[in-house]
Amino acid sequence: MRVWMRILALGPLGLLGCGGPKDSGGAADEAVGGPSAAQTADGRWRVAYSADPAPLPFNEPFTLDWAVEALDGSAPAEVLYVDLWMPEHQHGGATLPTTTATGADGEAMRFRTTDLQLHMPGDWQIQVRVDGGGETDAVDLPYRCCEGYAD
Repeated sequence: MRVWMRILALGPLGLLGCGGPKDSGGAADEAVGGPSAAQTADGRWRVAYSADPAPLPFNEPFTLDWAVEALDGSAPAEVLYVDLWMPEHQHGGATLPTTTATGADGEAMRFRTTDLQLHMPGDWQIQVRVDGGGETDAVDLPYRCCEGYAD
């Protein structure tokens, strides 16, 4: 279902169904962004990203570089899945992101996610799933896009 919704969002009918720039988002003086780090739901890993460019742009591609640290004796992260989701409208981003492992740095595994794009202002989730040692855990990082859009 999610793939179907993503394809629909790419076409003009999908975008019309979600409204225009003024249907969601914050006033210009509200904070834009969200936390860039969190612990996964079951406490297996801590994920943190840095963005290029930062803050995340509206309707432009961006990249997230991730550090995933194993917690409480969990196995190191082996695979990272990242996607965008807009809960209010029940759809994902306008692109299909790609995440690749880039190596280890001390206690953290490093990953890079490319081809991300926030194509609508409003409240998003950066959905993260970590797999390692036969275990899976996830966390959703909220992100408010984009400065200057009124309700």
